[in-house]
Parts: sequence; structure tokens; C-alpha cells
Amino acid sequence: MAEQRELDVVIISAQDLKNVTTFGKQSPFAVVWIHPSRKTTTPVATHGGVNPSWNNAVVKVLCEQRLIDQGNGVMTIEILNKGSISNTQIGSVTVPLSQAIARDADKISPNQPKYMSFQVQTCSKTVVHP
Repeated sequence: MAEQRELDVVIISAQDLKNVTTFGKQSPFAVVWIHPSRKTTTPVATHGGVNPSWNNAVVKVLCEQRLIDQGNGVMTIEILNKGSISNTQIGSVTVPLSQAIARDADKISPNQPKYMSFQVQTCSKTVVHP
């Protein structure tokens, strides 16, 4: 079995998301994964609509150490709107693990948080997962 590493990903907020609701208020949440069979989610942001805040929600993501060592792994973050029947995808972003994980030990400690901001690519489709 490949060596696994657990990464703590902190989801803070999003701004100016596309509004995918026709009626009612948008209730977004984030789904994070490196391997599609190991997805994890944030709580639903019940306030904020198109500018949600997840209050620094920590999601734990398992990653094979070889993806980090080789520098070719990616993490996907998908933003969905929680619907009563199905969820609607608002957008997503793919983050190279080489950007997400600090390797320069003399500049940043491996346990020190690294803050980043990414542009979410918008789309709008109904999805069934989480």
C-alpha cells in the first residue's frame, strides 16, 4: 500500500459566486478531493449566498506521498449549491499540489499554514454526489 499523508485544507470563503438558484437563497458548500473516491465536504454556508463564509472549515484530505514527491498531483475544490432534491455545481478549481504544499523549508515551516486564493471556474450543472 502506498504511503498516505493527511492534508488539512482550510476553506475560508468565496466572493461573487454565480447565483444558481431560481427561488430562495443559495446554500453553497465545498467538496474537496485529490482522489475522486475520497471526497470530503465542508458544512453548508447558510448565510452569505453568493459571498459565503465557511468560518475556516477544516477538511482532511488523504494524499499518496508519491504525488507530493513527484509534484504532479492535483487537488480539486468544487463549490455546490445544496438543493432539496439535487445539488447544483456552481464552479470548481484545480490546484496543483506543488503550489498547495510548501517545500521551501527555510522560508516556511511544514506545519505553518499557507494561505492562497484561487479563481473558481463557474459552470452550472446538477450533480448527485454529497
